[in-house]
Amino acid sequence: MQSKPWQRALVLLISFCFLATSCTTTRVTRFPNEDTPNATPAVTVGDTVRVTLRSGGIKTFEVTAIETDGLTGKKLSVPYKDMAFLEVRKISAWRSVGLGLGLVLAAAGALFLYLISSIDDEE
Repeated sequence: MQSKPWQRALVLLISFCFLATSCTTTRVTRFPNEDTPNATPAVTVGDTVRVTLRSGGIKTFEVTAIETDGLTGKKLSVPYKDMAFLEVRKISAWRSVGLGLGLVLAAAGALFLYLISSIDDEE
């Protein structure tokens, strides 16, 4: 069974929709340590952070408080001196809308192509 060109195009379109959109952004940010003692972390209360510790462990939590010596979550506190990397994950409203719109357009395109192919099959 050989695939039709429109089927390949549909698969490429759907793949592009999933690859091109995302609801969140993750970025490594600076924080106060020996190298950058005056750095201010680009973190706000409510952000989800992923902290890689100097010991090699990883902690992921939602920030409930920003202290002068570290970040605090619901059940833990991580001092800046114990951090090796700090990644901040933020939800992007525009990217969320884009994802939803992309999925709707992909579904509409699939339905349109299905209807066209059913007309071709009847002939």
